[in-house]
Amino acid sequence: MARTPSRSDRPARAVARVLTSLALLALVACTSATNGRGQRASATSGIAQHSVVAFIGDSYTVGAGASDPSRRWSSLVAGHFGWVEKNFGVGGTGYAAPPPYLDRVAAVAVANPSAVVVSGGFNDLYHGVADPQFQQAAYATFAALRSTMPHARILAIRPFYPAAPPPPGVTMFAQDVRRAVIAVGGSYLDIGSPLQGHQADIGPDQVHPNDAGYRLLAEAVEGAFSTQH
Repeated sequence: MARTPSRSDRPARAVARVLTSLALLALVACTSATNGRGQRASATSGIAQHSVVAFIGDSYTVGAGASDPSRRWSSLVAGHFGWVEKNFGVGGTGYAAPPPYLDRVAAVAVANPSAVVVSGGFNDLYHGVADPQFQQAAYATFAALRSTMPHARILAIRPFYPAAPPPPGVTMFAQDVRRAVIAVGGSYLDIGSPLQGHQADIGPDQVHPNDAGYRLLAEAVEGAFSTQH
């Protein structure tokens, strides 16, 4: 036979209902605050929250050296702004360094992104790509992105470099990238050299960042988005 609740049970049930209500309110408030932060971050980037954003790049975009892909700079940036990341990074490649970025444009277009973020240049320098060849490859890459994705926002990031001071070739390639992306109505994010002098944030191979290094890159990119969109 079911027990009939006594009067002594009523305060306990009332307290339980209050606690349940408070927990639900806290959950709603937390969710609203999180969404609000994401919306504010997206507003500063100029790219809406939940947008599909494609990242084309080299091993830095792959996240080589990170403890987990979620800790690479592109994933951190996408998470910060509330985007859906589509990663098209391939280690050892560049604008001209084979296989060149141009070969990935068709696959990127299939993802139908709202924006495409391109980074790289280190491997072009490493492979001794001459400036005229690099210029041609950069212009061809951004022209193809624009022709296949006429409504997407296209952005290019200054070439990454490890902790050592960047050689003159990095500055030269950066200027080429800037001119090429602007030529198709895109935007250039000059993040400077955030890893310079941060030897502790580079992994054992002396080339790829560790988790702390990728966080530095992500913060630099986020800041550039917020001020240069």
